[in-house]
Amino acid sequence: LRSELLTTGPLVEKFENVLASYFGNQNIVVCNNGTSALFLAAKALGVSANDVVIVPSQTFLATANAPHLLGAEVVFSDVDPDTGLLRADDLRNAVQLARKRFPSKTLRAVFVVQLNGQVAYMPDIWDLAKEQGFFVIEDACHALGASTKFDQKSILTKVGGCEFSDAATFSFHPVKNITTGEGGAIAFHEAKYASLATLYRNHGM
Repeated sequence: LRSELLTTGPLVEKFENVLASYFGNQNIVVCNNGTSALFLAAKALGVSANDVVIVPSQTFLATANAPHLLGAEVVFSDVDPDTGLLRADDLRNAVQLARKRFPSKTLRAVFVVQLNGQVAYMPDIWDLAKEQGFFVIEDACHALGASTKFDQKSILTKVGGCEFSDAATFSFHPVKNITTGEGGAIAFHEAKYASLATLYRNHGM
């Protein structure tokens, strides 16, 4: 508010650099809110009207609305009734349902919601997605700052590092644990998708 620019400008890049340092991931794109982050991640990864995506049944509307705005069909998956998190077995069943319901469409992505700071068991989800040929997008709008060890021998994995996902999205809405008033961010596994999202967030400029 005290700077010369209320939008874009050098503070945006500075914020991206801070997030990159925290996540240990240099492929960071910030945007105006968490919904835009979901939309930009999906668009950068090529989600379109030719596709179907999988979304957990326990989430906020934006998780499904973002790919739907790109024309994709949405199939909802069951979740763990105790945690609300997507499991690999839930995903496997949803994959079968998606391909049965929409045989002419490409299964493009699964959106894994990291709910209430909890983290789904990502290695199994990642392995299944790579085996079946679709992207993994983490809706981590509830999980900024979350980290976990997926087994006793593994190192601590931060949500946003994208070790087991193609993208992770974040929100800085006032109800989140850290807020910028409004705001969102995307961490990408690969730099080429971050470059696309950077173009898309401001009309290709």
